[in-house]
This record gives sequence, C-alpha cells and structure tokens, in this order.
Amino acid sequence: MRVHKIMLLNLCLLFSSTAYSAEGLWASQIQPILEKSGLSKDQYGVEIRNLDGSQVFYSANTNTGFNPASTMKMLVTIVSLEQLGPHYKFATIVKKKDKDLCLVGQGDPSLVYEDLFILTEQLLREPSFAKNVNNIYVDDSFFPTTKQYDDDFDGDSQRSFTAPLSSLSLNYNSVTVFVKPGKVGEKAEVFTEPRSNYFTIINQTKTVKAGQRTTNATVREKGKKIEITVGGQISVQDSGATIYRAIADPSTYAGNIFQDLLQRAGVTVTEGVEHKTCGVEWTEVVRFQSKPLSQILQGMNKFSNNFIAETLMYHLGEAPSSGAGLLKMKTWIKSKKLPEQNVSIDNASGLSRSNSVTPNFLWSLYAYGRNTFQTYPDMMASLPIGGLDGTLRRRFRSTGMQGLVRAKSGSLRNTVSLVGSIKTTQKGELLFVFLFDSKGKSGAQIQYIEEKILEKVAALGGN
Repeated sequence: MRVHKIMLLNLCLLFSSTAYSAEGLWASQIQPILEKSGLSKDQYGVEIRNLDGSQVFYSANTNTGFNPASTMKMLVTIVSLEQLGPHYKFATIVKKKDKDLCLVGQGDPSLVYEDLFILTEQLLREPSFAKNVNNIYVDDSFFPTTKQYDDDFDGDSQRSFTAPLSSLSLNYNSVTVFVKPGKVGEKAEVFTEPRSNYFTIINQTKTVKAGQRTTNATVREKGKKIEITVGGQISVQDSGATIYRAIADPSTYAGNIFQDLLQRAGVTVTEGVEHKTCGVEWTEVVRFQSKPLSQILQGMNKFSNNFIAETLMYHLGEAPSSGAGLLKMKTWIKSKKLPEQNVSIDNASGLSRSNSVTPNFLWSLYAYGRNTFQTYPDMMASLPIGGLDGTLRRRFRSTGMQGLVRAKSGSLRNTVSLVGSIKTTQKGELLFVFLFDSKGKSGAQIQYIEEKILEKVAALGGN
C-alpha cells in the first residue's frame, strides 16, 4: 500500500509539473507520421508513456484542451468501480396492492427484454400472485425521465444514442426496427424488437430491383401506443436494414412490454398502464437484480453506450441526479490530484460539445485506473480489443497488431480520440492517449493515423 501511494505521488508530481510540445524518446519516429497527415500542429494532442509515467516516449500538446468524445466514459468507468464496486447490482421491483401491480425502477441502466422476461417468470412463480390484474402502474420516482441532450444533436432527435434517461428503462430506451426486402415492387417486411401490440407500424416502404437503400423510421406517440412510420426503398438483394429509434416515455414503454409478457403467460389485465408512485402501502413481490457493474461496464465501453454512462452518473452522487453525479466526479478528480488545467467536464458519456480534457489529464486518469487494483481488472476487461471485438473489431487487423491494443475510442463531428494500452515486446505495456481536432479530415483518416502511430510504437517497443 505504501509503495502504491508513493507511486501515485510521483505520478501526480509528474502530471502537474511537466509539459511537452512535441518530444520524447521516439519523437523522431512518430512526429513524421503526424506531419505527413496534413494536420496543423494545434490539431492533435498525444501522450505515450510507460505504466508509471517515468518514461515519456512521445508527447505533443500535453496541456492543450480537446473534446474527448466517448473517451470521457473512462471517468465514469473508474469512479463507479471505485465508489460502487465491481459487484454492485441494480434492482427492478414488482409490488402489488389488491389486484394492481406496480413496476418500480431503481435506475438499472442495463435492463433489457430478456431481463424483463425473467422478472415476469419470477412473478408467475410467486404463490401469492393471482392471474387477474386490474392496473399495471409504472413508478419512475427514483429519478424522473430527463432528456440529457439537445433535440437537434447531430440533426436527429430520435437517434437511439440520445434516448432520454429514466429510473425505469428498457432496452436503453430504444426500439429496434428491422426492414427486410420483399418482392420487387411490393412493400418490404417490417417488424420490431421487441414485438408488441404497443407498436403500430405504418409501412410505406418499397422493394426495388436495384439501387441504394434509403430506409428510415420515425416514432411518435399516438394515443396510448407508439406509431412507427417506416419509409424509403430497399433492394431485393439487400440483406436487410436495422434502425434504432429512441422512445420518449421510457417507463410507459417498459410497462407495456411487461403487460405483453404477462398476457402471453395467460394473465388477464383488464385496464392498462399508468404512471403512479407506489409507496409503503404496496407489498414487494419480486426484486430482480441486474448483472454486476463489472459486466455492465463491458456493454458500455465495448459498444460505447451513452445511456449506460449517463445513468451510472446518477448513482454516484449523494442523491440520484445528473447534477449530483457530475459534482461527485469533479470532486473525485480533485481528491486524486489529477491535472485540471484546460479541463471542463459537462457529462459522463462524452456526447457533448462542451467537454474538454488534455492529453495529460486523460493519460493521468487512465494511468490511475490501470495502476489501482480495485479498478484495473474490470476496467481493462471492459475495453474493446483491437481487431477482435467492440468498436475496435474492424481496426488493428494488420499482421502482428490484432489483440495488442485495448482502448476506448471516441468520435463526434470534428473530434476523434483514443485512450488505452498497447503491449510491446521489449517495453512491456505502454499507455497512450490520442486527441484530435479532425476538422478537414474524415474520421477514417484520423483513425488511420492512430493505427500507423501504434504500429510504429509496437515496432519500436520491440527494439
């Protein structure tokens, strides 16, 4: 423990007192890659060091602020593992009163259809449960539904990655729409997941002999149901389209799918789904526990799930709220003495134009997580593996690179980022940060630069 504290102290001193423009042991090898990219020198920040930070292999613009995009998720990953613990589980509860049921959310960020099915099966096995139900109430009072992002974020208010948050959520508050081609000149086949009478499908699609796919879907509330209008064309040779759409009223969505599951099991529901706060006069019948936080983080980081990140932040504060969670993360940063120069944190997911971090900060944060036993195993297990899975499955596929990189990627308009570890033959594990202002370049072009640098690092590390 004493050695660990001394190492952290040395790291903090290094982080707070050292600044680099473009230097390090391998500057002559790495800098030419960046110079040939056509990027100006103020468009990138890079930091590559060994585990304890004592060797700087390359550093550029280390204290310059950049938007981190989804690499911001590393903060909520590390703080939640330290504050909640990798074993932590979230609850979804079923209560009853007379012939009424109440589905109560406790902020489980990972509840999906399969979980709700298991919860329903647990309820059906309860001896006290009668198969005649009047009302199904949904209780999201643990924290109410909120919209974290502007409706016009990236020009599409119904994209699933900007779905609203709620303490009672299902499938990350989104519905999946599948479109498969039919016969030429006829409508395509359209269905949803989950399949439910809660959804009314307006099919305006057309199957064509050849041509570019233009399928689209729009979701709106209509009465007590969700109307999904699907349009555009799809080629008869097309393997099919998958479209994810956000749901505006998450708890009602969860309640209606719960009702479907009950009715399929032979339960009679005479009324419908309504909002209600179910207090102490209600009797708890079933308490469904989520998978542990360590596994939830894998879903968050490997697939860059914004919904999970923002919901986790609600659980970090003194009260379940976005503001309290954000304050907790900022307080945590100060307590660890991480470098705060040019750092501004607006949310947990990275889906913000206001977030700003430096390569120095992000490297320091990642190094803390990597060098702390309580966070290290589960943090590393949650990261995509280059060339193998998650958001990096199509990257780092070149000979010798597959499986050598574990990292969290990020991208927004004019922003590309990457933070993680690379395994080298001679230098062991090195920790790296890439932060790019990608204006004038495509995301693919910037990712190519990242991969070329890390290929060079792997080769240099073998010397």
